[in-house]
Order: sequence, then structure tokens, then C-alpha cells
Amino acid sequence: MASPLQRLCFLNGLTSVLAFWVLVNDTGPERSGHVAAWDAGGQQFLIHGGSDTEFRPDLWAYDAETGTWDLAPQLNSAALKRGEHVAVWDPRELALWIHGGFDGVTLFNDVWRYSDNRWIHFAGGPGEAPTARSSHVAVWDTAQSAMWLHGGLGGDLQDDLWKFSYRSLSSSSWVQIHPIDNRLPSARAHHAAAWDEINSAMWVHGGYDSQGLSNELWAFDTKASTWSLVSQSGPGLRAYHVAAWDHTNQAIWLHGGLGGLNGLAQRELWRFNILSHSWDLIANQIQDGPVARYYHAAAWDVTSASLWIHGTCFQAEAVGVWSFKVGYSEATAHETYPNVTQPA
Repeated sequence: MASPLQRLCFLNGLTSVLAFWVLVNDTGPERSGHVAAWDAGGQQFLIHGGSDTEFRPDLWAYDAETGTWDLAPQLNSAALKRGEHVAVWDPRELALWIHGGFDGVTLFNDVWRYSDNRWIHFAGGPGEAPTARSSHVAVWDTAQSAMWLHGGLGGDLQDDLWKFSYRSLSSSSWVQIHPIDNRLPSARAHHAAAWDEINSAMWVHGGYDSQGLSNELWAFDTKASTWSLVSQSGPGLRAYHVAAWDHTNQAIWLHGGLGGLNGLAQRELWRFNILSHSWDLIANQIQDGPVARYYHAAAWDVTSASLWIHGTCFQAEAVGVWSFKVGYSEATAHETYPNVTQPA
């Protein structure tokens, strides 16, 4: 394994170390279009599926303590190979959930749960369920033991919002959620999402809709059942990027993607502060960080306050694991782009 590359980030003359990228591993599975989750109990970065020229069904675990990759045990029939699906982590049950995706021919609408080295398929119970789709987003609501799912590609672009409620291994159900005021984001895919457990809100950013790439940031208040368009500033138009929620700083982190002014892969790292409704450009100038990328996967380690990313479409960069260690300080090198859009 290569020695970690570190680049320090300072704020207006402050002398303390605030944040830095680390290349924690430069071996492992080559992958793009996959999904990721962080297992805090096992200190593992999990990745599932995706493609390395063909779609894969495997589940890999990177052990942050030993610095090694291993194929996770799958003691029974696993979910079929796929990419462009979604994954969420249930910290209470120590379980990985996946939904949907695409194998190059077939779109899926199945739900799978991985726990104790075994996969369990969930039919979703009687009644309605989302149509088969890929390129959608999902978040996990620990308080309600539920997965929230939005948008994606299911033949056409989708704008629907669904809630999958897990009660037990023998009891679960889907319900479509309709906003009470009929205001909602346009149908879109390849966007990014994060779950704000403080405000019980699902945040979604960017993606592309029928008009092209988007830079919109929306929040769905699950208690009020309303969508709000919060911002159209900060990061440029983009899709195929990743997002994570930072509980301590009450912020959303966005990295990479396809778009910007040049329509190419991006390397920027942005933070949106939900208290001040402002965007901070954090690490665009860190030369030792990861190269521009999209179609990668990410997860947030709440213990070390770190964003972990893996993979990309670019073969030479598709195996490395990078970590951006934030710590618990609000002080980070930044430029601020205040919110300019707040509908009445």
C-alpha cells in the first residue's frame, strides 16, 4: 500500500490543522456505478456491486484498522449482479439495505438486506411498491426504521418519493408519499442525497431532469410532508456526484460529479451549512487530493468525522480509497456562496 498522501487545509492564517485528504489504500476492487456504506461498529467501508467492465454481485469490506480489503462472506444466495442501485446502512440492526439497479439488461425493484453474513430478500408486503428503477437516491431513517427513496430512471425519469418501513424479518411495507402542497422536485436521476436526522429531512441535490443538469438543492420535511427548494447556488450543474450528512456540523458534503462550467468530471468538495444556508467550497485547490471523478461511491464515518470515497469511471483511479478527515471544527478553508433561492 502506498504511503498516505496528506494535504493540510488552513483558514485565514490559523495555524492548527483543520482538514485533509488521505489516500488510505491504493489497491482493491476496480469499480464504478457501485454503492457504499459505513459500518461504524466494525470500522468498515462497504461497497457493493457496480462494474469493472461488467456488473458484479460482490460485497467488499475495507477494514479501516488493518488497511485491508476482503470479500464479505455471503453464506446464502446473494442479490443479483447490478449497478446504479442504492444502499443505506441501518446502525441499529447493523444491516446493509440495497434496492433496485440495473444489470445491463434488466431494471430491478427488489429490496435486499445483508446482516450476519446473510442476504434476505424482501418482497415489500402487499399493495403498492416503486416501479423497477436505477440511478435513484435513498437514505435511512433510523428513528423510524425506514428507507426513503426518490426519483431515478424507470424507463422514464421519475419524481416519486417512497418510504419502505421495516418492522421485522416478516413484516415490511412500501408507501408512496405525496407532498401536501403538491410542490416537488422535477423528475430526475443521478442526483445525490443525505439524511438529516436532526430535522427528519431528506436532502437531494442536482442530477439531471428533462431540461439537463441541475444545481437545485431540495429538502423534504418528513414530519410536515413538504418539499422546499432551498438553493440554486454554490456547486454548478452536476450529476453522478456523491453526498453525505455531517451530524456534528449540521452540514451536507458533496464531492465530484459530472458537470460544472466545462461539463467534465469535477474534483470539488463542497459543504452546505443548513443553519446559515450557505455553501462553502472546501477543497478545490488541494493538489494532493483525489483527481476529478464521477460515478464513484461514498459514505460518512461519524466516529472520525470523515468522508470516504472509492472508485470512478477512470480505470487508473478506480481502485483507490480516499478519506477526507474533517474533525469537529467549523473552521475550514472556504469561500461562501449564500443561498439565493428561497421560494415563498
